Amino acid sequence: MKVFTIYKHESKGYEAVKIGFSWPALIFNFWWMLSKGFLFLFIFYIGVYILSIVNYDVDMNTPFNSNDFFYLIVALILFFYPGFYGNSWLHKKFKDKSYIEIKSIPASSKDTAIAIAKNDEAANLADSNLGSSIEEDSELFYEKAYSEAYEEVKDFEKYSDVAYIQNSDLWAKAFSQSDGDENKQKVIYVKLRAKEIDYKYEYELDQDYKKQRKKNDLISLAAIIFIVFLAILVASNF
Repeated sequence: MKVFTIYKHESKGYEAVKIGFSWPALIFNFWWMLSKGFLFLFIFYIGVYILSIVNYDVDMNTPFNSNDFFYLIVALILFFYPGFYGNSWLHKKFKDKSYIEIKSIPASSKDTAIAIAKNDEAANLADSNLGSSIEEDSELFYEKAYSEAYEEVKDFEKYSDVAYIQNSDLWAKAFSQSDGDENKQKVIYVKLRAKEIDYKYEYELDQDYKKQRKKNDLISLAAIIFIVFLAILVASNF
């Protein structure tokens, strides 16, 4: 599962940037830079390519020397660099353009991540009356946790069945803190249960992020091995 950071602008809406390696930046290179608005990087790469074509003339009849090896390494680094840092450039770009970072979301695609963020915002607005009745000790990472906790209470009220309360220990704790007031008990439970859901979500997101980082590290290692292997292969053929 990929992990995306969601950004929101007051007038421009939502944007999602994947955390980790950028295959589009690697494959399309300077054309990707142009499409994303990185004009300076686009000009720099075009200039480097033009200079390399004009100043470096490969003579198949001469042996491969240290200068040739140096140019090859530099060329490979420039080729792979956008793949490793393309998404970091996008993160910085949106922050510089006054986008607000909302949260990181594990999702299968960019559009799915944005859809989840929009649904979370809609749910938060729909249950804003709940937030006003609960005194928050600290800001939750996953704000929809309040909605999920409140759904348990609503089901309990609808069916008069405590089985809909997912954490009986917290329900009992809320009862002890409410002095027998059922309405107060519900409010306290929502507050406690929301924190529990928030911790669980943050833990799962952290695990997804670590998996993505591990995957990116493996990709980086594979790319480095490939560059070294390719350089050795080219050098041995000359």
